[in-house]
Amino acid sequence: MGTKFIPFNVNHFVRVKLTDYGRRIHRQRFRKLNATVKITSNMKYSPPVEDSDGWSSWQLWVLIETFGEHTGVCKQPFECDIEFEVSD
Repeated sequence: MGTKFIPFNVNHFVRVKLTDYGRRIHRQRFRKLNATVKITSNMKYSPPVEDSDGWSSWQLWVLIETFGEHTGVCKQPFECDIEFEVSD
């Protein structure tokens, strides 16, 4: 059986399970951006919304932008299994 490819756009959504390391990266990025931009000190950190099983949804490009440089062999910001949202 051959390999099958399906079209997928970087604007489409994927679901991942963040690790504690990934949650820490997300929080630190917010703090750094908030300190740099200084638009308002009233901005409060909102962690990614996770379902009861720990999955959170991201546009693929946002996931890459947020965690790309932190993805490596030793520490992972999210578990290796990813779910792609595919329309019927």
